[in-house]
Amino acid sequence: MKKSTFFLAFAFFISFYFSKAQSTDIDKELINVNYVRLPKKPVLNDADRTFSVLSLNSEALTQSLPELYFESEIKLSGFTKLNNDAFLSIQSKLIDVTLLSSDIKSEQKSRTDDNGKVTRWTEYKTIIKYRTEGSVTISSADQSIDEVFTFNGDKTKSSKVFDNYESARAFRNNNSIKTLRINYIKNVISTINSRISSLFGYKEIKAEKYLWVLDSKKHPENESHKANFNLVKNAFSNMKSYESLDNIKAEVAPALEYYKSVLTKYDGKDRKSKKLRFASLYNIGWINYYLDNPDEAATYAAKIIENDYDKSEGKTLDKRAIALRDIFAVNKTNSRHFKILTEDKTDYYGSSSNQFIDEKDPNKPFDPKTDPDYSLSFIITNKGDTIPGYVNMKKIDNLAGILKTYVKDLEGKPVLRNFGAHEVETLVLGNGEKRYTVPFKEADDAVTMSTFDRASYKYAKLLYSSKKINLYEYQSRELIIKKNIDKKGFSTSSSGWLMAFRKKLAGLLGEDCPELKERVKEKEFENNANSITEFIKAYEDCEK
Repeated sequence: MKKSTFFLAFAFFISFYFSKAQSTDIDKELINVNYVRLPKKPVLNDADRTFSVLSLNSEALTQSLPELYFESEIKLSGFTKLNNDAFLSIQSKLIDVTLLSSDIKSEQKSRTDDNGKVTRWTEYKTIIKYRTEGSVTISSADQSIDEVFTFNGDKTKSSKVFDNYESARAFRNNNSIKTLRINYIKNVISTINSRISSLFGYKEIKAEKYLWVLDSKKHPENESHKANFNLVKNAFSNMKSYESLDNIKAEVAPALEYYKSVLTKYDGKDRKSKKLRFASLYNIGWINYYLDNPDEAATYAAKIIENDYDKSEGKTLDKRAIALRDIFAVNKTNSRHFKILTEDKTDYYGSSSNQFIDEKDPNKPFDPKTDPDYSLSFIITNKGDTIPGYVNMKKIDNLAGILKTYVKDLEGKPVLRNFGAHEVETLVLGNGEKRYTVPFKEADDAVTMSTFDRASYKYAKLLYSSKKINLYEYQSRELIIKKNIDKKGFSTSSSGWLMAFRKKLAGLLGEDCPELKERVKEKEFENNANSITEFIKAYEDCEK
C-alpha cells in the first residue's frame, strides 16, 4: 500500500515537472484597435474648432496648378473649414523656387577581368541644385497660437547612376523649374497637413497591433492562452473610435484575470516561466493601454522590466503609457473614444480636382458650350500645340498671368485648366480678338521683395506692331512698350516712365533717328496709345 502511494506521488511529481518543462513558444497575433489620436495643442472649446486658409503664394509658383489648389488641399481632421473668420488662420507666403544648377556629371569607369581584358564605360549622374523660399504662419483668434514654419534653403536632387547620357538628360528634363515648383508646393502642403494634424487635429486611427499567444501544443496552458486571446480579439474587433469602451472592458475582463492567474501559477525563475509570464504581462499592459488605462499600463510595464525576459518591451510600454497620461492631461480628458466632426464649408471645395460646381445646383454638370458668358477660343502654346477651350469673355479685360479655360477631358466632360502666360504664345478669342504674352513688370509690382521685383509673362492686347517696337495694352489700364530685340517690355505707367517719359522714349532710339529724338525733346509725343503709336510709326520711317 505504501509502495503504491509512493509511486503515485512520484508519478504526479514527474508529470508536474514535465508539464513545467514543456516547450514554451510564443507567437505574435494581431488585434484591431480604433481610437482618436489626441492633439498636442488642443483647442478645447468645440465651437472654436474652425480654420481657414489664405495663400499669398507667388504667381510663378501657382500658375501651373489649379485655382485655389493650396487652399483646397490643406485639411485638418476634427475641425470645420471656413472661407474666413475662423479660430485658426493658416496663411502661406511661398515665394519661389530658384534653379541654381542642373548638371550632368560623367565619370569614366573600367575593370579588368582575369584574362587581363580591360572594359571601359562611362557613367552619368544628374545633379540639380535649387533654392526654396517661403513660410506658413498659423495663428489663432485669441492669439494663444502663433506657429511659423519656414521652407527656406538650398536643396540638391540627384539621380541614380545611368549608363547612358540620354537617361541622365531625361531626368534633368523631368525635373525642370516648373516641376520643382509644383513639387515644392505639394511638399509644403504635405508637411503642413502633417504638422497641424499633430498639433491640433483629432485624427481617427485604425490599426493592427499584436499580442503574444502561447504556441506549444503540449503545454497545459496552450488552449486557455489561445482561447483568451480570441476573446480579446473578438472584443477589440468591435472597437469604434466614437463609442465608449465600457462594453469592451467588460468583455475582456475574464481574459485579464486569466493572464494574471498565469503570473502566479508560473512563478519560477527559469527562462520558460519568464517567457510565459512575459507574454501575459505584455498582454495585460497593452490591453490596458488600448482601453485608455495608462496608469495600469505603466504598472505592468514595470512588471515586464522586473520579469527580466525582454526589458526593452517594458521600457517601450512605460514611455507610451506616460505619454498617454500626459496627453490626457493636456486635453482634459481620460478617453480617446468620442465623436469628432470634420466639415468643409468653403465655397471652393473641389477646386483641387479642377471640377466646376454650379452654386445654384451643385449636382448639375457645367457645360460652358451653352453658357452665354463663355466662348470657344484657341490657345497656341510655345510648343506649337493648338488647344481649344471655352473662356469666360466677361473676364478677358482682367486677364493677367493665368488663363482659366474649360477643356474636355478623356470622357468629354469640361474640366478647368490653367495656362500660364509663360507657356502660351497666342490666345485667339471667339470674337476674333487676340492676346499675346509679354514679359514685363506691372507698374504697381512690389519692390520690397526682390523675388517679385522682376518681369513676368502676362496676357496683353496688341495695339500696334512693327519690325522695331510693339505696343500692347494690359488690362485696359497699362501700355506696354517692347522693342523686338529686348527680352522684356516696359509699362509706361511705372514710376520711371511717368517721371521721365520723354527720356525713356528717346532712350528706345539709341543712336538712331536724331531728328525723331528732337521731336521727342520738343514734347511732340504724349504718354497715350495714339501718341506712342505715332512715335513707333515715325521710328519705322526714319533714316539712321
